[in-house]
Amino acid sequence: LLRVAIAAAGALTVDTITGYAWAHILGTLVIVAWRPWKDRGSAADSADVEDDQWLLSGLVLSAAASQALLLASPLVASRLGATDTEYSVIYATLLVARAPLTIGYNLIARILPSFTAMSATGERRELRAWARGIGFASMLLALGAAAAGAVLGPVVVGVTMGSGFMPSSGVGAMAGASVVFAGGGLFIGQILVAKSQPARLAIAWMTALAAAIATLFVPIDDPVVRATLSLLVGEFTALVGLMVAALVPDAGEVEISHGYAVAKRSMDIAGAIVLLMITFPIMLIAAIAVKLDSKGPAFFRQQRVGRDAQEFWMVKIRTMHIDDDGSTYREHLERLRASIADDVDYSIRIEDDPRVTRVGAKLRKWSIDELPNLFNVLKGSMSLVGPRPLVVEEAELVGLSNRRFDVKPGLTGLAQVGGRDSLHIERRAILDERYVDQRSFKLDLKILLATVKTVFVEPGDVGNHEPTFTDTSEDEQIREE
Repeated sequence: LLRVAIAAAGALTVDTITGYAWAHILGTLVIVAWRPWKDRGSAADSADVEDDQWLLSGLVLSAAASQALLLASPLVASRLGATDTEYSVIYATLLVARAPLTIGYNLIARILPSFTAMSATGERRELRAWARGIGFASMLLALGAAAAGAVLGPVVVGVTMGSGFMPSSGVGAMAGASVVFAGGGLFIGQILVAKSQPARLAIAWMTALAAAIATLFVPIDDPVVRATLSLLVGEFTALVGLMVAALVPDAGEVEISHGYAVAKRSMDIAGAIVLLMITFPIMLIAAIAVKLDSKGPAFFRQQRVGRDAQEFWMVKIRTMHIDDDGSTYREHLERLRASIADDVDYSIRIEDDPRVTRVGAKLRKWSIDELPNLFNVLKGSMSLVGPRPLVVEEAELVGLSNRRFDVKPGLTGLAQVGGRDSLHIERRAILDERYVDQRSFKLDLKILLATVKTVFVEPGDVGNHEPTFTDTSEDEQIREE
C-alpha cells in the first residue's frame, strides 16, 4: 500500500518522463530504507512474533531490492548523463522486455503451494533439483533471449513504441537476457520463501544490487549501455546467489545426495522448462489443428504405468477419433499376446490404424503429440529419458515385475532411438532392460542427442537398428529371463 500511495502521489504531481519514473521507483526505495528496520515494539518479546516479523521484513526487503534492480535502469541512465532521447530508448526497451514477466508473476501463485508442500514433507533433494533446474534453464534460455533481443529487439520496440525508441542490438541483447535471469530468480526465490528462509533471499538480492552498482563504475561512455549492463550483471548475480542460497544445507541436515538421481532430476527440470518454452507455440498450433480436423478435445489424459508399477495420468495431444468402439485395440492386444506366446515378430505399432486422424498422423510422425509429456516430467511422474510409459494392458503383458518399472518412464529412451514403434515387444523389452542396467548421466545425454536425429533427421518409424553406444553383452541373458 505504501508503494502504491507513493507512486500515485508522484504520478499526479510530476509532468516529465523522468519524474514519472521516479514515482515508479521511489516507493520501492523507501521500503528498502525503512521497512526491514522498523521498530517491532513490545510484541518483540514473543519469539514467534519476532520470527514472523523478521520473515516479513526479509520478504519485503528482498522484494523491494528486486524491484529496484528491475525498474531503476532508466533513472540510472539519466543520472549518468543520458539525453532525453537516450532516456526514452532505455525506458521503452525495458518496458517491452519486461512484459513477459507478467506471466511469471501470475505463475507464482500456482507454483508456491507446490514448493511449500515439498518443504513441509522434507523433500529437500527435490527442492534442490528445482533450484538447479530453474537456474540452468534460465542460463540456457538467456542465450536465446540475447540472440532474439539482438535481432528482433530493435524491430519489436520500434513497432510497439515508435521508430525513435529503437535500441541498439547490444542493448536489446542485454535487456532480453536480463529479463530471463529476472524470471529465473523470481521462481528460485519462491523455494526460499517456501522454506521460510527470507534472510538468504534478502542477502542474495542485496548482493545483486551491490554487483549492479559496482558495474556502474565500468568506464563505458554510453549511459544506456552502462545502465543496461548494470541490470544484466545484477540479475545474473541474483540468479546465481539465489541458486547458491537454495542449495546450502539446512540447519540440522546431515547428508546431501549429489549422485546420478539428483543430476538426472535437475536435468529433467531444466530440459523440460527449456523445451516447453521453445515448443509451446508448436503445441498451440497443433492443438488448433486437432480441433479443426476432428471433433473432441485437443488434449487428453490416459492412465499409464510408471515407476514401481504405479499408475499415473499422462497428458498428450489427441491423435485419434473419439468415437472408437475399442475393437481395434482389443484385436491388437490379442495379436501381441499371440506374438509373445508363439515368438512371432509382431510390432507394437498398429499398422494403418483406422483410429488415427489426418492431423494425428502428422503429429505422430514428428512426435509432436508427446510434447505435453513435458508437464509430466516437471511434475516428476516421468523423466526426459527412460522406458516409454505403457498402458495398463501392455504393462501386464510385459509383467509388472519387469525391471523397466524400476525407473521413471521417459519422454524418450533406448527403444525410441532403436526403432520406436516398429519394434517387436520382446525387442523393446530388451532395450528397456538394457537401459535400466546401464543407466548413467552420460547415457542419458547420448540418448537425448540420438533422439534429435531420430525425430528430425529420420522422422516417423525408423526400423529396427542397434544403438551403438550401449553394451549388448547381457542381451542373451535378458532373452532367457
